[in-house]
Amino acid sequence: MDVNNFRAYTTEHGVCDLGEVDPNHEYLTVIKAELCLDGEHTGFDVAGRDKEPHEKTIGSTTGYRIKRDAMNRAGYHSPDDIFDVADDESQDLTDIFSVLLDKCFLETVATGDIIVIDRVVVNERYRGHDFGLKMIQKILGMHDYSFASLLVAPTDHLISSMALAKKKLMLHYARVGFERIKGTSVMVLPKHKFHEQLKPKMQKVPVIG
Repeated sequence: MDVNNFRAYTTEHGVCDLGEVDPNHEYLTVIKAELCLDGEHTGFDVAGRDKEPHEKTIGSTTGYRIKRDAMNRAGYHSPDDIFDVADDESQDLTDIFSVLLDKCFLETVATGDIIVIDRVVVNERYRGHDFGLKMIQKILGMHDYSFASLLVAPTDHLISSMALAKKKLMLHYARVGFERIKGTSVMVLPKHKFHEQLKPKMQKVPVIG
């Protein structure tokens, strides 16, 4: 199967603010991408556009973008401010940013947005062709950011094989440039390490911190 034979759409909308000080100012947005291949599916993509009759949806990705420049303009500069924005949205973001705060990653982000990849889904029939990584590349390639992050949390494996499942996923995401924060299930990707072309498959998970 030609892994380049796809189209991804992206859209985003604001979902929260930092508090009562400025309730109309959005500092966090949801990012969504939908993956389509030739097929018989018709309908709408996530941006509300008509799909061509031959397009078939085979996967989707959801993420978040924390707007650091907007926060700075509003006077919110500290790592705790970044954590507060993430903590208001979801438990997964709380888990990720607890690690980022604890490991002092947020102290280095004076400007530039933070992208979090939250959920990657590919229909089982189409797995094994790097489509999930292609969607992540699509999102990262369309936004300006300081670094991206994700939480490795397998959902379709037995508990007895969870460690192996996590390692396989980490090796998978490392092909885009993600590195594991030592001693955690969180991975980060500084923008300068983003790979527009996927790396070859690896044997060892790269570690940072």
